Amino acid sequence: MASLSVLFLAFGLIASMANVLTKGSVLTDNLAMQRIWAWTQCIAIDVNVVGMIIRTCRYYSEGERVKSLLHAFLSAFLLFTAAIVSNIESVQQTLNLTLDAAYGHVFLPVEALIWIRSLAIVLLIVAHALRHARFILSLRRS
Repeated sequence: MASLSVLFLAFGLIASMANVLTKGSVLTDNLAMQRIWAWTQCIAIDVNVVGMIIRTCRYYSEGERVKSLLHAFLSAFLLFTAAIVSNIESVQQTLNLTLDAAYGHVFLPVEALIWIRSLAIVLLIVAHALRHARFILSLRRS
């Protein structure tokens, strides 16, 4: 499941870059692609939350301090992002507000939340790649 979610994350990065380079024709001007992008990114991020927490605990129990700290940091990023997004949605539904109005009830500017989410996505891809790189390197040594 983690490998599939990384493919979704990579798709999101590629679609975002293509959107920037084509001045919005991939996502901004295409409602279907906006929805596909949103769903794939949400699935990929949320699927990785549990895996990161499990890896954090496993690395900690194995005495791998650096790996456990890095995974704990990424877990915190993912959990923070999930909590804030959930909070925005709850405020919107509970107070019957527009999404723009609900953003005003969050203690961080939306731009900061976007930065945190973007950084979490890149770190998830790196963590996944490093996990597989270690496996490939161990095969080469054998």
